[in-house]
Amino acid sequence: PEDLVTTRLAVAASFAAMPPRRRMCAVLCLVVGLPTSDVAAALGIAEGTVRKHVADAREDLRQTLS
Repeated sequence: PEDLVTTRLAVAASFAAMPPRRRMCAVLCLVVGLPTSDVAAALGIAEGTVRKHVADAREDLRQTLS
């Protein structure tokens, strides 16, 4: 349980440290589960941009959890 709490806090800190657009894309795709096309339409950005933000967010999370 203590490891779980530590991991959750690290993930929350990683999300908090992300630039706002990256965080929005990551939350909508990775947490909420929306497809990149829906996120792109909602945020008014290209789908490729959403994919890039999500990839960058995954890398941020990998670094946080390693």
